[in-house]
Amino acid sequence: SGQTGGKLDAAGFSLRGDPFSTWAGPVSVALGAEMHRQSLYTRNTDPYSQAGALSPLNYATLDGRYDVKEGFVEIAVPLLNAQNATLDVNGAARYSDYSTAGGIWSWKMGATSRLFEDLLLRVVSSRDIRAPSISELFSTRTTYLSTISDPFQNGQTYQVNLYAGGNPDLGPEIADTF
Repeated sequence: SGQTGGKLDAAGFSLRGDPFSTWAGPVSVALGAEMHRQSLYTRNTDPYSQAGALSPLNYATLDGRYDVKEGFVEIAVPLLNAQNATLDVNGAARYSDYSTAGGIWSWKMGATSRLFEDLLLRVVSSRDIRAPSISELFSTRTTYLSTISDPFQNGQTYQVNLYAGGNPDLGPEIADTF
């Protein structure tokens, strides 16, 4: 038996508008900041697990928390607005500061062009990130026995120890895309 709980605090603000225009139309700008604080816990109330009687690795509470503070800016600029053609360029940048992994930038830049009424062309280059979840960082350590089969030794089976759990040293995953 056990207890599980969690909490998410979030706050943010953003400003959006069209502060000026070019020959092709209004320039759109957005900027803002966000803050998230997330915590999760699982506590085992089973006395055998608390005493470590079953295995020294089977009992470990999940008690994790992280914060992230972010700031962002986005801009879209029209360059051409003719009867049968448009061209817009856009960009965005976000700085994220994780209490578990430090700061990292993500960004995107691109262009969109409409040629004729039925043809839309878009190109985008970006750096995207995915931060580890709270369970990937702080999940309970476990160990267990499993049976594996060796297909190269006529299906010979072996008992192996398997270990699983979170890793508080994980950092954000990064993808550079086009």
